Amino acid sequence: MADEEEKSADQKKPDSVFGFLIALVVVSVVAVGAGWFVVEQLAATQISDDMKETHSVKDGSQGEETEHEEEEGKHVGTSVIVLDPLIVDLQNSQRSWIRLELAIVAYAEAELDDEENKLRLANDIAAFVRTLSIQQISGPSGNLHLREDLLDRARLSTDGFVEEVLITSMVVE
Repeated sequence: MADEEEKSADQKKPDSVFGFLIALVVVSVVAVGAGWFVVEQLAATQISDDMKETHSVKDGSQGEETEHEEEEGKHVGTSVIVLDPLIVDLQNSQRSWIRLELAIVAYAEAELDDEENKLRLANDIAAFVRTLSIQQISGPSGNLHLREDLLDRARLSTDGFVEEVLITSMVVE
């Protein structure tokens, strides 16, 4: 009698494991399907927003949108200005220096293409970088803080016409 109970318990184990695996597969398929559905809905929303922008440009209503964006304080259009490389000594060190190559993404209204404005901006950034120490710019967080500080400095220098500062090259020795 005891042998029969052990055999019936052994027979139920594979069935319960098989049932668990089937339930796991069904739940996984449902989760993947739900994720796919959400992504498709978000992509469709993004595509419809892009199509609205495209149609407004084709319809000639671009001028009306530009006026509204300027009223709200937003700028329209950007240009990229590549600054000459900056080589600056770092603070509290005779041997440490930094070489930066920067690209400035500015709004189209900013007239930074002429040499005088580029030099003024580069001098302002160089004056700021001279105040830094090597410990402040070391590591990933130091690089992030440097980029944010350069962006703030560039915006101050250009009355807010700079959208982004890109560090294309940085060498510290």
